[in-house]
Order: sequence, then structure tokens, then C-alpha cells
Amino acid sequence: MRANDPKSSKKPDASATPTAIVDAASLLALRMQRGIGDAGARRIVAAAKEHGTPLEALFGLPLSRLARRFPGAQARALAACDGAAVTQAQRQMDKARDLGIHIIPLDAPDYPPALLAAMGDAAPVLLFTQGELKLLSGRGAAVVGRRTPSTDGIQLTAATARRLAAEDVVVVSGGAQGVDSAAHQAALEAGGGTIVVLPQGIFTYHPPGYLRSAVAEGRAEDARLSYREASSLLDKAV
Repeated sequence: MRANDPKSSKKPDASATPTAIVDAASLLALRMQRGIGDAGARRIVAAAKEHGTPLEALFGLPLSRLARRFPGAQARALAACDGAAVTQAQRQMDKARDLGIHIIPLDAPDYPPALLAAMGDAAPVLLFTQGELKLLSGRGAAVVGRRTPSTDGIQLTAATARRLAAEDVVVVSGGAQGVDSAAHQAALEAGGGTIVVLPQGIFTYHPPGYLRSAVAEGRAEDARLSYREASSLLDKAV
């Protein structure tokens, strides 16, 4: 995965990347609507670009007009996506900025191209990231496995993660107990970097003690990445 290398000492601008075609706040407002997933959002964005129309210009239009261009759920979401929805999304963007969270739209230059290449049309339209984003630009290897591995499995995982760290390869794994945690911990103890791909929204993630200690003591670097935040925010908003 690749990304630009913003300076981690500065709080990120949680609004859209300046060169992004679609404003992140508008895209987040759309994704927070009922019935809109990544596929639906991608179709709406593609239609807006095709006609040279800002995404927000489609918000709040009459349902009858929207229904001529979009399927029912997408038309209803656009009709319901008014100024209040954008304001709510902007509040979440401000909260993200204050927490050091970067929000990366699909067409932003720092959206990881390897992720886009791997997932294609299934790639999330928004990524929520925190930590050392420069890790997204380095070599990475996924290490995943069971939540309840054997002792041999834990040892093999740790040995693999340490070897990857020694080769300056970032360990990419989930945030579960078992193999995921063993891989992160071993890589961090070896002075390597890790990327935690979260199964939940990034606002509700609480890093485990070994991760907080390694980063706080400057022994290692990590980044966290989530694509579930829009759904999580929707659940809180209703």
C-alpha cells in the first residue's frame, strides 16, 4: 500500500484532501444515509463526475427528479441528505481532526493504491486512519490466523513478525486476540512497524497496552485503518 507521507507531528486536516475531486464531508454525509453502502456511493459519485456536478449539488433535490437517474434507495438517500446531514458529517470531521484521525476519500492522492488495486470496485469510498501514515507507503505483509492458536502457532507467528520487522516489512493484521495480537506485539518488540486493520469504527478503538507502550516509548510505529466508521456513525445518529 502507498500513501503520501504527511508529518505526523501535525494534526491532519480531516476535510477532503485539497486535490480530491469529491469533498470528504459530503461523501461522509452520503455514506451516513440509510440504504447507501460503498457501491451505491461509488455510483452516485461517478454520476456526479460524469456531469461535472459537485456531489453536494445533488443533495436535497426532489425525489421525482433523482429517481430518473438513480435507483430507489440511492434517490431517497440523496433527497434526504440535506444541510443538516452535511453539518452532522462536518462535526464528525472536526472530531476526527481533534483526535488526529485522517479521513481519506477514494479519489484522494493518498488513498493507498495497493488497496485499490486489490479490492477494485469493492474498495471503501472512505478510509479512516490514525498514526504513522508513512507506513502505508512501505512494503507490507499480512499476518492473520486464529483467535485461539496453539503454542507452536504463536511461536511461528512471532518468529515471522520478527523476521519481517528485520527486513523492514510492515506487519498488517487485524486487532483480534491470538495470531493478530501476537504478530503486532512481536513486530513492535523488534522495532518494526504495524498496521492494525480494524473491524470496527476507529473512534471506538482502544489500543492494547503493548501497542500504547511501544509507540509512547518511541520503540516502534503503528498505523490504524478502518473502513467501518461511516456505518458506526450512522448507528449513533439514529
